[in-house]
Amino acid sequence: MAQMKIILTDDLGVEINTRSYDLGKSLKKLGEMEGKIEQLRPQILGDLTNDLLSSVQKEDKKKG
Repeated sequence: MAQMKIILTDDLGVEINTRSYDLGKSLKKLGEMEGKIEQLRPQILGDLTNDLLSSVQKEDKKKG
């Protein structure tokens, strides 16, 4: 099964979060993979936004 893994890091290279997304079993062509990634794009962007906001909130709580 094809998978895509995204590792989100801060400006210093410290890992914030890692997420994996299953692309499916029957993907045989690059165009099929691109299509599946495009379908997952709204979910991926939402996940990254949540991870970034959570990270910023944690940093603000440490400072405050």
